Amino acid sequence: MLLSACALWTMTLSPALAAPTPAPMGPLRAFTGHAHADLKIIAGGSPVDLTAHVMIAQRDGLSRFDITIDRGQVPLLPIGAITLVVDRSANTLTFWNAATKMYYTQPAAAMLPSAATPAPIPSLTPAPSGKATPAPRSPLADLDVFTFSAQLNGHSTIAGFATTGIVASIDYRKKGATATAHVHATVDLADDDAWFPVDISATIDPAIPGITGMLDYAIDDVVRVEPPASTFVVPAGYQQAATIFGVLSKGSSALPFH
Repeated sequence: MLLSACALWTMTLSPALAAPTPAPMGPLRAFTGHAHADLKIIAGGSPVDLTAHVMIAQRDGLSRFDITIDRGQVPLLPIGAITLVVDRSANTLTFWNAATKMYYTQPAAAMLPSAATPAPIPSLTPAPSGKATPAPRSPLADLDVFTFSAQLNGHSTIAGFATTGIVASIDYRKKGATATAHVHATVDLADDDAWFPVDISATIDPAIPGITGMLDYAIDDVVRVEPPASTFVVPAGYQQAATIFGVLSKGSSALPFH
């Protein structure tokens, strides 16, 4: 749940009492920064609180998130930092893990917007060494139910970012399943930076009896510097996993590349 969604910063004061709104920072088409995410999972009535620290890099329709989770008393969580790269021009999500040396690429959801004028950049995946790679598979192919709705939730300036708020709901059910999962989220997206999320607040019902989750994500700081193109490329020597779970824990189904 923490990897697919990235805290809604709400204003509780009335307009008359609120502090003056800061001026927007302006376009941030290339930058690096930090964020944090708090995830609460309730299983069988017992809450588990997790905190993730996120390093962010952005340029030309590419976003990278390096997510390190405070494992606490949950030793089965992924070891080390999990990297996610969102490529809006290719409409893909790529995950990799320095601890397992594995990566996995999948199509992004159909609603993910494309960058208007993406700059040329090397491929996200390592060049294969004569080995066939499986064709990308749509995440909708394994669903019997999928509904998505969204509406605007106003415009504001948050932490110096000019943003547009969106309230969204997603319902989906896998083939053969009897329960339907539900996600409800409030998101503030940067107006001048290709839909970059400034904060997210979400409730998640994964259709597993007795389990629910709540996610809060927010940007902490930003530096206006363009990260190199290599930042968004899978490191050499990594192997392609058959599923995203192979990124978290290396298995025998890996597909080797140089």
